[in-house]
Amino acid sequence: MSTRMVPVQIFPASIKNYLVAIMVCLCVPGVGALGYMASQSIADVRTNIRLADLVEADRALLIAGNSIRANRGQAQTAIQAADNPAPIIEKVELANRKDLDEAVARLGATSLTDREALIAAVVSQQKATDAKFADLRAEAAKPKAERSLAATMPWYNGVGDIEGALVKAADATSLAVRMADPILADLQSFKSTGWRVRSSYGVQCSVLRPQIASGKALEPAQIRRIGELRGVADSGMSQLLQMAQRPGVSAELVSKIGVMNSEMQAANRTMDALGAKLGQNAGPLMPAEDWTRLCNGPFTAMVSAITQSLDDMASTTKAKLNRDWMQLAVIGGLLAALMAISIMSWRGVQRRIAKPVVALKSALDVMQAGDFSQPIPAPSSPDEIGALSGALETYRENALSVEASRRDRELAMLADSEQAAHVQKLLGEVSLIVSAAQNGDFSGRAAVGDVGGALGNLVAGINEINAVVDGATTEFAMTLQAVAAGDLTQRVDTAYRGRFAELQGAINDTVERLSSTVRTIQVTSADVGLAAREINMGADDLSKRTEEQASSL
Repeated sequence: MSTRMVPVQIFPASIKNYLVAIMVCLCVPGVGALGYMASQSIADVRTNIRLADLVEADRALLIAGNSIRANRGQAQTAIQAADNPAPIIEKVELANRKDLDEAVARLGATSLTDREALIAAVVSQQKATDAKFADLRAEAAKPKAERSLAATMPWYNGVGDIEGALVKAADATSLAVRMADPILADLQSFKSTGWRVRSSYGVQCSVLRPQIASGKALEPAQIRRIGELRGVADSGMSQLLQMAQRPGVSAELVSKIGVMNSEMQAANRTMDALGAKLGQNAGPLMPAEDWTRLCNGPFTAMVSAITQSLDDMASTTKAKLNRDWMQLAVIGGLLAALMAISIMSWRGVQRRIAKPVVALKSALDVMQAGDFSQPIPAPSSPDEIGALSGALETYRENALSVEASRRDRELAMLADSEQAAHVQKLLGEVSLIVSAAQNGDFSGRAAVGDVGGALGNLVAGINEINAVVDGATTEFAMTLQAVAAGDLTQRVDTAYRGRFAELQGAINDTVERLSSTVRTIQVTSADVGLAAREINMGADDLSKRTEEQASSL
């Protein structure tokens, strides 16, 4: 004995729910995919915003470190050479504070987990160095001949400590950038290598500054130190030149690295020439201002190259951020379009399928109950459901026509039955009228009613004949009765036709002749009476004369 599998039907009671399920199945994957892509784009945007903040913080830290180092040399030069170094010292203090505040603010805007500790280290070193600034002011207040750089070294070293804290913070931002993006990691290599070259070159200038100012020979430790610094700077410069040959490096960065190398080599050659003169008891080999200017020449090129690498990082980050924003906008637009299409599709399904189908079902339920008076709802569009609505409306109209025809037939049958009964009654009345007419009674009339056609005309004709005959005989009888009663003044005045006209003429002629005869008789009678009276009078006269004669006799 086999059992038949019954298919499981989803939403068997409502096509509307089925359509909702289909719309959900069609839209959810697309919305989910676009939503996932949008979340990825948002994550990319956040990452690139984070990278942009890190790059800007790295730039601010670099600028601050370079600025305070340059300002430190400018302050020492002013102590050595300026007649009134106080304005320069004040300017250095304000510039350092401004650059450090900017660097701290940029560092605070990053997403580094240890940014608070890095900021605290910079601020702590800044406060400690600011406390030593009084020594610098006191030294600047002395006469030029009494000033000594030794008194400024605590502040000088404090600036170095600040720079160390800035470098540590910059290393943290650089590491975060390198870990986040490989392209930015290459540009970070330019920045870190360039900064290492700049630091080595700057320390070399700092080591040589006192010796150039005094003309004293270098100590072996100083010579070794300068050699180490020169080796680090040259090695870093060679690395920069090699990295500049990589594809994708901007032309501006390549050019600035070339300028940096040229100026550093030129400055090194000048320093080597001056170093060869140390220890020859020639006194100061170069004024402090000139030495600062000599050292700062490559500094500008170095900072320009390092800044260019940061600019390239910022440009790369901005381009990626713009790309991510564009991608997010496109995905958002697609998501909005998909949602709009889904909503419009759902409304279209509601308007063109669900609602018409529900309306058709309601109309069919009404027609199933036998009521065909309600029209089928008009279709919203000429599609299959519209065609079905039109077909059902045609069916309804045909059903109404059939019902009207049935009622007309029933009414016609009822009218025919009533007509037959009326005809039968009319025929009976006509039969009675005919029988009465046979007996001389022409007063009967038949009610024609709604009977038409030949029978109606026949009955109307019989009624008219009876009316004419009855009127004529009645008038003739009245005239003859008047004649019989001695009234010869009555005439048949109605105009008749045919035999009734002849009879009318005969009666009227008879009455006229009788009237004439009576008049003749009356005249004759009067004449006879007069003659009789005359005879009577003559007889009376004769009798009287006879009597008189008799009497006489």
